[in-house]
Parts: sequence; C-alpha cells; structure tokens
Amino acid sequence: MVKQASVPARVLHLVLALVTVLTVGASIRTAAPPAQAASLPCDGPNPSPPAATPHKPDNGYSRTAADQNTPITPDEALARGRDWIDAGLNYCQSGGYPDRHGTTYRTDCSGFVTMAWQSDPPGYTAWTSMYAIADPIGWGELQPGDAVHNSGHIELVETVSPSQVTTLGFGHTPPEREVYSWASLMLAYDEPIRYKKMQIVSDQMVLDWLRTHVQKPVAHVQPDNGRSLVNLDTIFWADDTPYHQTVTLPEAPTVQVEIWATPTEFRWDFGDRRPDSRRTTTDGGAPYPDDTITHTYAATSPKGQPFRPKVDVTWGRIQWQIVGQNERHDVATTFTLNGAGTPLTVLELRDVLSSSDK
Repeated sequence: MVKQASVPARVLHLVLALVTVLTVGASIRTAAPPAQAASLPCDGPNPSPPAATPHKPDNGYSRTAADQNTPITPDEALARGRDWIDAGLNYCQSGGYPDRHGTTYRTDCSGFVTMAWQSDPPGYTAWTSMYAIADPIGWGELQPGDAVHNSGHIELVETVSPSQVTTLGFGHTPPEREVYSWASLMLAYDEPIRYKKMQIVSDQMVLDWLRTHVQKPVAHVQPDNGRSLVNLDTIFWADDTPYHQTVTLPEAPTVQVEIWATPTEFRWDFGDRRPDSRRTTTDGGAPYPDDTITHTYAATSPKGQPFRPKVDVTWGRIQWQIVGQNERHDVATTFTLNGAGTPLTVLELRDVLSSSDK
C-alpha cells in the first residue's frame, strides 16, 4: 500500500489562507497604490489656452463656471470633451489644463472625463473614486455622454450605433477619437458607467418630439362643404385633445419617457381681413350643437379666391418623466404650431338659390 504524505498543519493553514485571499480578492475592486509624484507620466507641459474663446461655438450650450456639479446633457458633455480633443493636448498626470470656463482639470483620462462632465476638479480616478460621481449601467443602456472604463483607463462615449461605438479618450498624446466594434469594446473595458447628474433626457428633446407628434392645427368649419353665407354665423373648432404618451426618444433610446402636454391658446384668423377677423381662445371650441366659436362674414369672398381661415395653437403645461423614476419635470417653455388655411367660399344666399335653380 502506498502511503500518502501528510501535510503539516501550519503549511495547510497558510495554503488555505492564500486561496481565500485570491478567491475573495478577485471579486473586490481594489485601488492600485498611488504613484509617487516624481514618477507620474507626463509628455510635457501644455501651452496656455488662446486669449480668445478656446472652443468651438456650440448651438444651445449655455453653461457657465457656476454650473459645476449641476445636471448636464450628453451634448454639453461632448462639447466640453471635444475642446480638449481639438486642442491636441499633451498627456500629463502631474499637469492640468483649463476647461472653457477657466477651471483646471488633470490632463489624463479620468481628469478628461471629469472635465467633460463638469464635476469636481482636478478630477476623479478611474475605477476607484469615479464611483463617487457615476453609477454602473448595462451595456444595453450605453449612450453618448456615458463612459467605459477598466482598472487603468476610462473614455467618454461619443456615438453609439448597432455596429460600433466611438469614444473620446485621453490615454496618450494627443487625445483622440477611438472606434470600437461592440466585441472589442466589451473586451477592452470592464463596464460602462453613467454620471449621476447626466440628464439623458432634456427639455429640448421633449419639445422637439412634441413639435412633430402632437396633432396638427386645423381650423374645422361648419358647414363642412367649403361654403358659407354672409350675415350668418359660421362655426369653427379645432382639436384640443391633450397629449399623453409613453415614448422612446431618438436621442435617448435606452429609456422610455412619459410626456404630457396641453394646447393652451388658439389664435384664430378668419381670413376676411376685418377688425374682428382675429380672435384668441383658450380651447378649441366644438362642432354644432355645442359650438362656442363663430364668425359672421359681412361680405362674400372674391370670385375664385376663397377666404382661408386658420388657427395657430400654442402648447404648454408640458411635463415629462423617465419611466421607473419618481421625478416629474416641468418644462417652462411653450411652443406654437402654425396652421394652414382652410379654403372657404362665402356667398350671398341669393347666389346659392340661383345656382340651385339652374
């Protein structure tokens, strides 16, 4: 019989302790020991920004230095990130460079992402303190303005499509755009994260959606045969149904948004160019017999040139809420849709009678 060698108890305890450390430690994110200042990689100092505005003009960007640590949209974050991409800066962990408002951030990957999000300078650190300002998300939730990172590097997501993802990265000199297939992105990075104050849905996105999805303003007329008579009430009405839908916005495809809006003002133009041919109401009226909006034409329309009454509708009381979240946002802005004219021939009664006799 072959005898098995016995393992000393002290050695066995050491082996078990080592296995425990390796097994448990593998599931815990641990920060790498901080590098000494003297050994921080630096490709050289960066020049001072130009005296003029050191960034390209951006439509809709209105942030100031006072907006640090306030909600930011993906477009705003990307506009800030592109500043450093366009400047062609030197990578330097021991150096810094100002954002467009004069706040200096560390010129490395995590300093760059912190700057783009306009969070606290000089910058958080990938994989460790970055979790103080960002939350993990799923790969299927990834959208522009988010970030992807691993234990040593982080990049800002610029575009997302079914086939590839474009990022803005500052891992070397100069910072640049990177293009990844989904497979290569998920191989290179451990997980995506989203800034806690990233406003992935904005008021402007909701307004843009509503402008093309609420009902078009149409001035309905009764009689509904395109003709009316002078000195008699002509009835007008418009659809005043409020909008309430749960939708997926093109700019935020990973969330559903519930939207409310109400038509609040109807500006009528009855088309006959008289002092009383314009009127404003707070509702769209109704067809007969519940009609509330009428106009009396004092003269016939020129032959072959019908009047074209129309209505312009202003939408307000706009709110939106991301499905699954508790906060409902009020939009202070209103918008107006202009209606097209509805052809209306106005006749004398005798004209109608004479034509019916023929």
